[in-house]
Amino acid sequence: MLAKYVRTALSRGLCLGLMLPLSITAQTAKPATVSEEFHGDGHPFLLHLEGQEPSQHGGWEEGNSLRAYADAHPGNYIVFSSNGALYRIDQPGSLHEVEEMYSPMHELSRQQKALSDQQKPLSAQQRALSAEMRAASSPAEMSRIGAEQGSIGRAQGEIGRQQGIIGKQQGVIGKQVFARVQTLIDACLQSSSCPVVEATKL
Repeated sequence: MLAKYVRTALSRGLCLGLMLPLSITAQTAKPATVSEEFHGDGHPFLLHLEGQEPSQHGGWEEGNSLRAYADAHPGNYIVFSSNGALYRIDQPGSLHEVEEMYSPMHELSRQQKALSDQQKPLSAQQRALSAEMRAASSPAEMSRIGAEQGSIGRAQGEIGRQQGIIGKQQGVIGKQVFARVQTLIDACLQSSSCPVVEATKL
């Protein structure tokens, strides 16, 4: 009877040990941001603002060229790709409008990082408990470890729920920024008011 209980408990512990890393990976992976999403059809672009991380939107084939341009050129601007060339928008009025739309993303990203930092020690605790479960020698010990794993799992689930809420908010902002910048790009191309800065190197 004890042998059967041990096999069952170990099986559950091992399953939890296998499942948790997948769940934790999903929750502690780099939070989704506007720079990692392409919100519909349009021109790939990169938003470059001094003192902030560049934010790329779509166009993975063009991404190297966009990032290379941003690495080599300081200042505040939007650089975008169209028909094999890079263009630049740097009118202060347009940039200020986009920056105002994007500004809540910084606080949301800070909150996501804080939640991810909370997940790291919980993940370490789960790994340690999984090792303890494999070495457990009595039903009472396995029951205790299982209870601790359950408590940590609930804490991880709550953090994941909060990350999901923030992720949805980031997605909304991302779509708004993407749509507005596409409008600026279309106007720029139609009026020929933004210069070609270089040919893309795909």
